[in-house]
Amino acid sequence: MAKKLVYNYTFTPGASNAGKIVIKGNYPAKTWQLVTDVGTGGLYPHIFVRDEFATTTGALEVISGGSGNLTIAVTGTSLDENTGVMTVTTTTAHGLSTGATVKFRPMSVTFTCAKDNYATDHTYPRTTDPIYDTAVPVTVVDGDTFTVATGRSIGGAISSNNEIIYNFADNSKGGSTYYDSSVDETTLTLKYDTSHLDPLDQLQIFIDIQEDKINFSETFTDPVSKLRVSNP
Repeated sequence: MAKKLVYNYTFTPGASNAGKIVIKGNYPAKTWQLVTDVGTGGLYPHIFVRDEFATTTGALEVISGGSGNLTIAVTGTSLDENTGVMTVTTTTAHGLSTGATVKFRPMSVTFTCAKDNYATDHTYPRTTDPIYDTAVPVTVVDGDTFTVATGRSIGGAISSNNEIIYNFADNSKGGSTYYDSSVDETTLTLKYDTSHLDPLDQLQIFIDIQEDKINFSETFTDPVSKLRVSNP
């Protein structure tokens, strides 16, 4: 058997036994060896779209240096993808001083991303994000604006780099396959929970393929194991 690296695939993250990878060809479960999410493969500009809690509590809870909740305004809010620093503009005066702390409610801020030409929404923080359920200090810019560090630079998704999502030798990271002969596609359903990952993450997929090897006897080879040839 020889290992093959698959370059063309469709990745659909999901909960355990719901996430899927689709590739061309007929590859039963026994041929799948290892699948690793290698991350975003680059840094991409993001555009803030909305505060998901704008009509209720707002995305931010003030933890120290003040009290109450804050709603994030679209105008003036931005993210530096190179540093992970987010500039937050609030819809009302925040009343905070530098060093005060705030917490982002889970799945409370939505961005679009240049990685897919701003076609889809990406909502944060997720359970795997550094600022999930974490009080972060603010640096005040003015009465309705401050900055916070999200914990890392951000690419197409805030997910774990080099995360193994399928391993034939690990039962918790196994899966099942289905081959659709009408389109010549194999779908691998992942046992591992990939719901925190992004469909645009880059995957490294290794499968085993049958390799036919022919060995020629010394009659047909020269002293350096090259095939002998003769003029016609």
